[in-house]
Amino acid sequence: MAHRGRKRHAGSRGTNDRLSRAGRSTDDAPNYYLAAQRIEPVDPRLAAECRQHACIPEGNRTRKGQDILLAATARAKPPNLSFPVGIAFEQGLLARNSDDDGRELLQAADIYAGLHRQVWGKLPADIEADITRRWGPDAWRMLLEVGRVSAPAPPASNFRKLVGQTPLGSDGQGDPEEYLRRRLRYADRYAAAREALQRSGLDALAIVENLVIDGVTPQFLRPGMVRTDRSVSDHGALVRGLTALANTFGLFDGRRRAE
Repeated sequence: MAHRGRKRHAGSRGTNDRLSRAGRSTDDAPNYYLAAQRIEPVDPRLAAECRQHACIPEGNRTRKGQDILLAATARAKPPNLSFPVGIAFEQGLLARNSDDDGRELLQAADIYAGLHRQVWGKLPADIEADITRRWGPDAWRMLLEVGRVSAPAPPASNFRKLVGQTPLGSDGQGDPEEYLRRRLRYADRYAAAREALQRSGLDALAIVENLVIDGVTPQFLRPGMVRTDRSVSDHGALVRGLTALANTFGLFDGRRRAE
């Protein structure tokens, strides 16, 4: 088991969670500074211009300045900007070629988070709230059934015993025995996903779990960071790991049929 006891970095996710409310304040007035902070990773020029005009009293702003503020507020709305893998998607860092925008990799990250939650019983509260906000009230049920669900289970999944010993409440899911069988199937799916991650490299396993499970933002996603050998390596490991998950979940199957 890798780093199950690792402490989360203080503040590593909380900033993104606060930014998920960018563009609004308690009285529903636009908060341009939060909007600028939210779009900084994907459009630093617009973020800088937004801050420049936000400090000017509303009555003294030019038409151009007001347009910039409105553009920044609109740019800050996409829900993907509220979590690290979503930011990577918006930056185009999950695209593996010119015909691929990386959406399968983005979806693979959410499915993996859902399986982790199902087996271990929880995720950090801000990550759980973010996924629920993006997928809706049935987020977890939907995520667990996306893609190829009935793939052959790995032999003697270690997670079956864990799930069997600590069953969650059925939440009105019907027959408790059927509910447990379904959870055991998800445990096998989680085991297969984790095995695929390990095969893609321990660096891929580490960075995927850092981003997807712990919400830790790597250096290559931080605004203003200079590209280094380490950041290039981490970026490659992330794409490699998420590609392994997407293949395991069968997310490319529809694309291949279409081709």
